[in-house]
Amino acid sequence: MTGSFPTKRPASGYNVGFMYEQFEDQLSKVCWIAGATDAGKTSIALALARKHRLPVYHYDAHDLRHHQRLAEREPRYAAFLRQTLDERWVRPTPGDLAARAWQSFEDRFPLVLEDLTTLALPNGMPVIAEGYGLTPRLVSPLLGDPSQFVCLLPSVEFKDASMQKRGKGQFGGDVSDPQRASDNLRRRDQIIADRLRVEAQTLGRDIIEADGSKLIDELAVAIGLRFRLQDDNGSRTRAAAPGLATLHLRREVGQPD
Repeated sequence: MTGSFPTKRPASGYNVGFMYEQFEDQLSKVCWIAGATDAGKTSIALALARKHRLPVYHYDAHDLRHHQRLAEREPRYAAFLRQTLDERWVRPTPGDLAARAWQSFEDRFPLVLEDLTTLALPNGMPVIAEGYGLTPRLVSPLLGDPSQFVCLLPSVEFKDASMQKRGKGQFGGDVSDPQRASDNLRRRDQIIADRLRVEAQTLGRDIIEADGSKLIDELAVAIGLRFRLQDDNGSRTRAAAPGLATLHLRREVGQPD
């Protein structure tokens, strides 16, 4: 292991360290694509999945299910699920939103591990896990090899283009103050991105700057080398991608995040 687990037991009630010890073999096969929102994580994960015929675990896809499970144990999550969109996005400050998200990352992480350890995969097959809640501090203790983790962080211009392309952050008539809700979302995302950067740097994890100078497929190839995934002829690559931390990303039209 390359770090230590949080000492506070999360709201899920699971002991993360115990789960790792019990399922070390399965978890050692996970390749983690972490980072801020709108950085290309999903696009890169899907490109790797297509090339190497691997399953992908999408963190965001399990958001509601995980929070429903947390709500069974923790009143604050039950209250959150009952909130209106104004209560979620208009009234809190960006700092409040970031703190809420970060607490959710920690509380959901044991449920992520549970999902990953119950996947019925052929022996030795890696799985790609992608999502912004897979923070460097949470994942680092699981890494037998630091090359199994990368953290993507977008430039402001890249993030803005991504959000505009997908219509993200446009609350419309769903809230009383759409501009405030949108501003809160953007500022929350920046707070989270800044914290992810500090964590990754402190722990020595690779950071990839998504600033528009590399294509999704180009970066996916480099990350596949970093992860030592099998190439098209079935052999396993040995060398990590050189200079990975300095590679950059350019969004392709129509690519999801």
